[in-house]
Amino acid sequence: MVLSRALLKINGHFLHIYGRDIPSKIPLPPYITKKVDLTLSTVAVQSERNNSEYKRAGSLIHQIFNDLEKLIRPGLSTQDIDDFVINRCLSKSVYPSPLGYKCFLRSVCTSVNKVVCHGIPKESQILKLGDIMSVDISVYNGYAHGDICHTFVAGVDSHSDYCDLEAGAQIKAVVYLCTVAQKCHDAGISVCGPNAPYTPIAEAVTKCADVFQCPFMVGEWGHGIGPFLHRPSKVVHSTHELAYQPLARMLPRYTFTVEPCISLPINNSRVKFERNTSFAVPVILEDGWTVVTGDKALRARF
Repeated sequence: MVLSRALLKINGHFLHIYGRDIPSKIPLPPYITKKVDLTLSTVAVQSERNNSEYKRAGSLIHQIFNDLEKLIRPGLSTQDIDDFVINRCLSKSVYPSPLGYKCFLRSVCTSVNKVVCHGIPKESQILKLGDIMSVDISVYNGYAHGDICHTFVAGVDSHSDYCDLEAGAQIKAVVYLCTVAQKCHDAGISVCGPNAPYTPIAEAVTKCADVFQCPFMVGEWGHGIGPFLHRPSKVVHSTHELAYQPLARMLPRYTFTVEPCISLPINNSRVKFERNTSFAVPVILEDGWTVVTGDKALRARF
């Protein structure tokens, strides 16, 4: 077996990958076992087998999210969430795709408050009441990856209606933000279909965000997925970035993600529903992974 940058070591019936013991029966993605490119350079449709396996991977992630939703509460650390997700993955005989991907050290991404994406779980990061957290779970089942992101508010029922919620203004605001992010996600998906162009996704998401006066994060795009965790085509979520959207159509059996990130500015700990621009620009921190809002705005994505 060829060792990769994932620091893979064989130890009896387990593989030791970045501090985690992975049972040898768990299927490993190619970027763990071999020195291969982590992405494809061309668009490729799924085989019938892989398409079925992709749906199975997505279904497993939904099951994990259903269990995780009952766990999330104030006082929990983001490392607790990482532990929970990897244990659930291994119990379902799937590999947590982020672990070892381009040397990522955790099994899941936990993005809290102003963190846009790729937040790294930490024991020291403790959730507080009203914290907004996006959890991005990806799994590999030996044939295909699944990749789904959900956003939660610590200590608040994720199905709450912000209009009826008896809570402080900031908690109401983050629930409102989650509602808008979900609507933007659904709007993007609603225009998808065989042989449809990609540009209506950006148009639908932008229109929805504008209606609710929430800026969207530029540079945060969807991507193709399947046997590879990331592959073409890019999926742009805003009309401000259509120059980066390939002039292509959605091929039958081609799988990709739609995952717009929506933000809500804050000022002196107060949430502002007015805005000066329809988009926000993210910033990458020194760890090379964590992406944050440049204006310290809250954000949510589905």
